[in-house]
Amino acid sequence: MKAINRPFTEIINGNRQFIIPVFQRDFSWTREQCAQLWRDVVRASRAEADSGHFMGSIVYVEADVVGAAFQSWLLIDGQQRLTTLTVLMIALRDHIQSTEWSGTEEGPTTERVDAYYLKNLQESGQRRYKLVLRRRDDATLQGLVSGKHPAELDIEPSELLVDAYEFFRSVLQEGECDPEGVYRGVARLNVVDVTLNRNADNPQLVFESMNSTGVDLRQSDLVRN
Repeated sequence: MKAINRPFTEIINGNRQFIIPVFQRDFSWTREQCAQLWRDVVRASRAEADSGHFMGSIVYVEADVVGAAFQSWLLIDGQQRLTTLTVLMIALRDHIQSTEWSGTEEGPTTERVDAYYLKNLQESGQRRYKLVLRRRDDATLQGLVSGKHPAELDIEPSELLVDAYEFFRSVLQEGECDPEGVYRGVARLNVVDVTLNRNADNPQLVFESMNSTGVDLRQSDLVRN
């Protein structure tokens, strides 16, 4: 196991993918947690340029497909934060597009948000998505990443993911923090990056241990294999 403090952008950027393993639960954050993350992003955007804002840990282990050109990781802890940040970036991209917003040369564009946070543009199929969730959550997320409005999704969507998306669209529209500020705030988020050793660490045991003192898991969350 190796732990490093680093910017969130270094975790998600590059030709890489995070996969939620079968023993993880579905996305469960409500507007309350989304609002807290939004406040963290706004606070980070207004802080000193060289200061970061700690947002917790992200724990992962290499999946079966790991190489120099494409890296695939099983996400053991940090799913809720990573998923919510992904939904925020989808909402930011769609807000920029719908309002035809433009900022500085270094500011966010729909293309930059897609390339840095949402898609592996050189890949196709499932590899094209930087984050792969479970079951209905994944179908909903892929639809949103692809630019579909929640009402246009072909399946019954995940209500919590759709609600998170609509929450972020709403606060972006209110204008408390403009797209450039949101983009800057996300870039200043720091995480503890914990990489497990596939040969030495049991991912499911690590997951159960890290959740043993947090929000109670349903028994069905613990017996999946």
